[in-house]
Amino acid sequence: MNRIFLTLLIVSLFFSCRKKKCDQDPLPNLETIENNKGKWVDISPKNAGRHMPTEASFLNENEGYVLSQYHDSLDNIYDVVIRTLNGGMTWTEHRLPPNPGSFKHIFAVNDSVLFAGSDRGQYKSNDKGVSWTFIAPYDAGGYAYGIYFINQNLGFAVRGEVKKTDAGGYTWQESSYLPSTSEVDNGNWCWELRFVTNNVGFAFGGNYLFHPPTEPGGSVNFGSLIKTNDQGKSWTKISGKNMFGYIYDLSMVNERLGYMLAFPYAPPSDNLSVQLLRTVDGGFTWELVRDNSQFSNIYFWNQNEGISLGISIDNSIYYTSNGGKTWVKEYEGQKFNDPGVSISWNLTAKGRAVFALSSYGSSEEPHTTKILKRTF
Repeated sequence: MNRIFLTLLIVSLFFSCRKKKCDQDPLPNLETIENNKGKWVDISPKNAGRHMPTEASFLNENEGYVLSQYHDSLDNIYDVVIRTLNGGMTWTEHRLPPNPGSFKHIFAVNDSVLFAGSDRGQYKSNDKGVSWTFIAPYDAGGYAYGIYFINQNLGFAVRGEVKKTDAGGYTWQESSYLPSTSEVDNGNWCWELRFVTNNVGFAFGGNYLFHPPTEPGGSVNFGSLIKTNDQGKSWTKISGKNMFGYIYDLSMVNERLGYMLAFPYAPPSDNLSVQLLRTVDGGFTWELVRDNSQFSNIYFWNQNEGISLGISIDNSIYYTSNGGKTWVKEYEGQKFNDPGVSISWNLTAKGRAVFALSSYGSSEEPHTTKILKRTF
């Protein structure tokens, strides 16, 4: 699977939902409250309107780094990192090196060392993002979809298979088996990484492609989930037939308890809705919490409380206090009617804080960017 497929997947799924689902009541148990923004604080930089944030990495509630594309007054576009040391009260901007493609991911290892992943490969900073050095390509095939470092030497990159470095990103080797088209549910095709501890981690994703009967091409829908208990030395396949379809997001509260957003294991169609699932045995079995959730990202900080992003509902932020059974709207999202709308959400958390990056824009309306923070 390549980058074009992932882009088309996201676009087609979101717009299919906007066309067919948004006039319905997707969450019958949803309680809506009037713009409860008291819990969410806008910590956006002063020039936020020129930024399109894509990913963030925070070390704690105060120190964090946001990867963004900056649009100057002449409509030039630059990849930048904006840094805060005081929980978003102030920000410092540093430009990333010119790159043939664009930067996709950022990861802060400690208060000095950062890694950033691009189309070209891996970049490293030893001075809080002020200066950057290209250290190595992932391989001849291009970039990774996600990166995670346990320390400044040991890290992982995922692009279907999982790659591992114990040399600070200068060299990479395969850590899990390669994607295969011969068995679609073989536990490969992973696009995201989540580590619960320094030893226990998950890689997940899958493949989803819907072709109407009148169009050529086959349809597929399967999820992939693999787990390591030994810092990536070995991986165990969890996904299998009839478990779940394509996995959107995974949030592990601890080594045993976690939540997942995934399509049901069902024939692909243009109106499948996302399910919220829960595990209490470290990911080996999953139970349905709620169907037709239509969320895109989740983060749970205990067995009851969590945050979700409702891109396919109304671009708002939701909160649950009963393990995902019911949700209340905590932050009202911005709505657009233009079919050419561009909507981007990203959720990250560290310590006792959750950060949400949002970017909205279209051909008819100005771009709006926000960085929001919620403590708990």
